[in-house]
Amino acid sequence: MTAKCVIVVGAGSVGCVVAMRLARDFGMRVTLCEPPSTNAAVEDRQRPARWLRLFGSSEDYQYATQPNANLAGRAMEWPRGRGLGGSSRINAMIWHQPTDTDAQMLARASENAIDQAALRAAVSEIEALVQPETPLWLSPSGEAFMSAVASRSDESRDRPTIYRRFNRNGQRWTAANLLSLTAPGSSSAPGSLEVVRGLADQVIWKGDRAVGVRMLSDGVATELRCDGGVVLCAGTLATPSILVRSGIGPRATLKTLSIPRRVVCDAVGRNLQDHLVMPVIYESTSAFTDSPSTRDVCRWQVCGSGPLASNLAEWGGIYGDGRWQLHVTPTHYLKFPHSNADSAMTVAVNATRPQSRGSVCCMSPDPTVQPLIDPNYLSESSDLDDLVEGVKFVRQLANDCGLAKEILPGKKRNDRASLAKSIRRYSQTLYHPVGTCAFGGEEESPVQPDFRVRGCDGLWVADASVLPVITQGNPSVTLMALGWISAQSIAVVS
Repeated sequence: MTAKCVIVVGAGSVGCVVAMRLARDFGMRVTLCEPPSTNAAVEDRQRPARWLRLFGSSEDYQYATQPNANLAGRAMEWPRGRGLGGSSRINAMIWHQPTDTDAQMLARASENAIDQAALRAAVSEIEALVQPETPLWLSPSGEAFMSAVASRSDESRDRPTIYRRFNRNGQRWTAANLLSLTAPGSSSAPGSLEVVRGLADQVIWKGDRAVGVRMLSDGVATELRCDGGVVLCAGTLATPSILVRSGIGPRATLKTLSIPRRVVCDAVGRNLQDHLVMPVIYESTSAFTDSPSTRDVCRWQVCGSGPLASNLAEWGGIYGDGRWQLHVTPTHYLKFPHSNADSAMTVAVNATRPQSRGSVCCMSPDPTVQPLIDPNYLSESSDLDDLVEGVKFVRQLANDCGLAKEILPGKKRNDRASLAKSIRRYSQTLYHPVGTCAFGGEEESPVQPDFRVRGCDGLWVADASVLPVITQGNPSVTLMALGWISAQSIAVVS
């Protein structure tokens, strides 16, 4: 009997997990679709300390948000990875496992189909494949501050964490490496995997069943067909747009774009969430550079150590009974890696559970037109309150540890109004957009707990868009675990 063929749209972290597992573990024929891309400079792709230089490169979609009235009218750049591996090609490589709060959230959303045991088992499988590294080198300024924080008499939950990383021997690792597990001749790959480069336009239907995907490649439309269904793993920004172009989305949007209605679902594109981070920046006498000496290059190549192995966001953790996450870098958060960056270190803070909700809106039937992105940051006053209190928490921590002069926001900004003004002006995205096709048991949820698109046959969504609530920390590990779990659901139904 010929194995069924499944099309996976999007080769990001989740798409690579789904494609790999469907081929390797369930013997399916998988076609993995990802738009064409070109590689950035090899030193930027391999050296963890240079990851910020990938922003704006050929490996970045270079999205931008709408101007946000609550951020002093600023539009914000939203880097997203382009090419095999998706945003794992350009991110900070932080390995952050789901918290107990995250596990409880997923159990509720999935109606206990994804309980804590299932989630932890999937994380263990992903960890065995990724083999995240504990870094061999920390910056002198970061190490000194971490030691001072660790010596405080806080409870264990507030102790600092050195972030493990998606690295191999000090070099960055991307989810695209998982695809090698399905290489021809691999004894562990009974199925097959083919990568097709092209931009996904819309799902092809036969009745109510998804039977393929319309693609654009060099401006030419082609059709890919399958008998096992279609899995959308294109991410929080692209997946809702593909659904809308396929006739699934808000009634008003479908009408405006003159797209025939298939399933009316007003929640498609809504519920957008992101972590907004505020940098608290201090003077430092220890300069950090990603332009290395010959000795540093040799140290990194041979030992996977030294400054080039730094991911910048070296340590942090969840603090304040889960209220904040800290990210400590040996750099000036707003200027590095530009040549005018001052010697500095940053203790950046974000609220782990923002309440503000935004949207992603498909603006055209043309898939080359970027969607309208409105994160609606700080629309809920509690988010601003959390960040103000977070800055105060960082200041107290720094004061207890004898940290040097504060550059930003600056000690003179001490009352709530002045701190709020600084947050509106200087806070940044933490690159964690989720939620625009949230799964759940409610009828209004676009995606069912088993990852099937509601009202359709043979169509699934498995990516960051399905999270109904943002994870407390960095979401990559949680999302890859969901990809692992979703593959089994897809294989059973296909």
